[in-house]
Amino acid sequence: MMQRSFDLAPHAPRNTPASWLALAVTAALASWAAVGATTSLLEWQGANDTAQTQRVETRKRRTADAERARDSAAVDAARKVGQQLENRLNLPWSGIFVALEAAARESGGEAVLMAMRTSTPSETGPQVNLNCVASSPAAMLKYVRALRVQVGAGNVRLVSQEKALAAGPDGVSFQLNVNWVAP
Repeated sequence: MMQRSFDLAPHAPRNTPASWLALAVTAALASWAAVGATTSLLEWQGANDTAQTQRVETRKRRTADAERARDSAAVDAARKVGQQLENRLNLPWSGIFVALEAAARESGGEAVLMAMRTSTPSETGPQVNLNCVASSPAAMLKYVRALRVQVGAGNVRLVSQEKALAAGPDGVSFQLNVNWVAP
């Protein structure tokens, strides 16, 4: 069997030791550059991850601060509503009922209290809104005058009036605002 040569350029000049040395130096420099680039890339990714972590922590802190501020505002609003409700309910109820009954007696029973509700206290004291019905305009005025002289009824104001046929042919429905003062 005959041996064949696989050398495609049998008469070409062969590599010298200097070319092998240049190849080795080039490979070493390429490896050094690749390691340096990889190290720089890893450092950059680490710095980027740290910055991302700091951004996430800052966002969480800001969200928590905003929630605390919102909760604080909600608590303050609830506290304010609670105080307003307490002020509206903290009235001298026994004195109010005694004064209303006395005014009804003095008016001859021709005026009747239909509804009562508290209102936001004003500068002059707690306020109660009264819805009443009287048999006539004269009976209405008699009830208002009788209420004005009662102890604790500081400021009695007739707010509105209208005809109330259910109370008779001259029947009047009227509303009063009364500020109550401590006797």
